[in-house]
Amino acid sequence: MMAYTIGVVIILYLLNLWKISLIKDTIIWFCFSGVVICFDMLTSSKEENILRKITLNNIKIVIIIEFLVNTYTFSLLGELIFIPFITFIAMLDVVAQTDKKYSSVSKLITRLQFIIGATILIYAMSNAISDYNNLGSLDTLRSFLLAPLLSISFLPLIYLMLVFSAYENLFIRLNLGHEKSKKLKNYAKKEIIKHCQFRLKKIKRPQI
Repeated sequence: MMAYTIGVVIILYLLNLWKISLIKDTIIWFCFSGVVICFDMLTSSKEENILRKITLNNIKIVIIIEFLVNTYTFSLLGELIFIPFITFIAMLDVVAQTDKKYSSVSKLITRLQFIIGATILIYAMSNAISDYNNLGSLDTLRSFLLAPLLSISFLPLIYLMLVFSAYENLFIRLNLGHEKSKKLKNYAKKEIIKHCQFRLKKIKRPQI
């Protein structure tokens, strides 16, 4: 995933869509979005169109909100106080959701997160309005497009990983039942790959 991301960044750089100033944003995206997207898709048991899901997630109004919040941050001291506090609240939320007896705590934390989120958004929007001249600059546009471009560029990698994972799960079944020779298993694998190729739905429901 890291090598793939570096390759995508090089292409974006050659297309003048990425600058060295975006390296921090790229690392943050990779750690908190790219890896999460991949593992979410690989571990999801739902049958869904990955292209549609990722594309829709990156054209929703939420990316505008994320852009504003990431662009107009607090002072360094404010960030040093605020980030650990938010992390602690998020950890509490995860723990509270593990048991129904903590439901009242979970509701309280949800309200608190909403208040914090609304405060950050109002702060970011007020700064954006007062800084409307810089908001329309090319660097700002690059920053705005970075996360959607990186997420959508991950589609081929995610699809290949899903295909590989589906084949792995399918080939495990060859070990079930009566013992088969290695030659027979290899022949079966070749025929399955020849029949299914890169068609994910067919791999999950092969009819040979």
